Amino acid sequence: MLKFPVTTEKTAKSVDEAIALGVAELKVDDISEVNVEILEEGSKGFLGLGSKEAHVKISVKDVNVAVAK
Repeated sequence: MLKFPVTTEKTAKSVDEAIALGVAELKVDDISEVNVEILEEGSKGFLGLGSKEAHVKISVKDVNVAVAK
């Protein structure tokens, strides 16, 4: 039986960067193949102090298609 991730959580400096990391880890071709849940938007803080990274949860929409690839 094949084992591959169908869901992942990623953190990065921006939401877009976190999504890109998740899409790459799940090995899907396009963002349209995943569901994205933004858990934390992240913030730059003031002069870099108190900044928070973006945190997203990404799931493959159709697991059967992902397995076929």
